Amino acid sequence: MDIIDRTVPFANKIRGSGSRLINDIVYWSFTSSFWKFAVASIFSFFALCVIFALLVLACVARAPDCLSPSLEGLPFTEQMNDAIHLSWTTFTTVGYGLIAPATGGHEPFLNDADFFDEEGRCLLVNFLLSFESLIGVLFVG
Repeated sequence: MDIIDRTVPFANKIRGSGSRLINDIVYWSFTSSFWKFAVASIFSFFALCVIFALLVLACVARAPDCLSPSLEGLPFTEQMNDAIHLSWTTFTTVGYGLIAPATGGHEPFLNDADFFDEEGRCLLVNFLLSFESLIGVLFVG
């Protein structure tokens, strides 16, 4: 009987069912050192935030008014900075601060009646950010 069998008996039960990849990740998380797990978690957090930031930028390219303030006209570095800020605040569910998904109550929308003619214009951005929030909650869990 090796040390893992004695110290983490429930981890061995995980290996027998479900997805092989998920099982291997969970097994590794219980059997690795704290520092390896911490570094992997931090790397995963930043990688997921950057991936979601790039997805937000792709969605907002179609409808730049779907974020408040709009990213339209900003250089790419500023757009990426704002997208990453939006991404980590969404992923951690801290709450929106400087940049947030736009809703019908924001001033640019109230002054632009044509905006509401395009049904579902911001649906993709809002769905993506909702999904990111869900992934963030699962990540922490």
